[in-house]
Amino acid sequence: MQGSFGRAVASLLVLVAIASPLSDRASGQSAQGAGSMRTAADEHAIRQIIENETKAWNAGDAVAYSRDFAQDGISTNIRGQSFTGYEAFVKQHEFIFRGLFRNTTVQQDIVVLSFPQPGMAMVETLTAVSGLSQMPPGAALDSKGRLRTRLLQVIVRRGGEWKIVAYHNVEVKQGVVVPEPGGG
Repeated sequence: MQGSFGRAVASLLVLVAIASPLSDRASGQSAQGAGSMRTAADEHAIRQIIENETKAWNAGDAVAYSRDFAQDGISTNIRGQSFTGYEAFVKQHEFIFRGLFRNTTVQQDIVVLSFPQPGMAMVETLTAVSGLSQMPPGAALDSKGRLRTRLLQVIVRRGGEWKIVAYHNVEVKQGVVVPEPGGG
């Protein structure tokens, strides 16, 4: 298990290193002053992606949920399954919205939103999925019947559009204390 986790983290770090030259450097922006490159427009765009994901999940719309996922993006779900590419991401969400996650709702609360360099954002959300009619294999629901996860997404700007290049979702295990959705 630790080997798989280590490989996943290493893959994510490699992806970040590879994706960074593909972001705004191609548009001529300097990597210097990365901490000061966070703009209100960039932050709004990232927050809008999270809001769009939430609305699309709650509507059971896999295409809308996937609209900001990069053609070459990499995703890992709570079961440890890995998918590469936009089409695989859409297909997996069509599958889960027809099955186990049909008629569920999700709430995402942003825990961390950072811009480690120009044209790159990392956003971590705590999620709460409600309305499950059955438990995902190997997962446990919290005391309120919700599946809780931490979702880490690396989002880069390419050609003026923000795209998710890495999507890593892990279940919050029983006994791990996390805030209630919405801060309540």
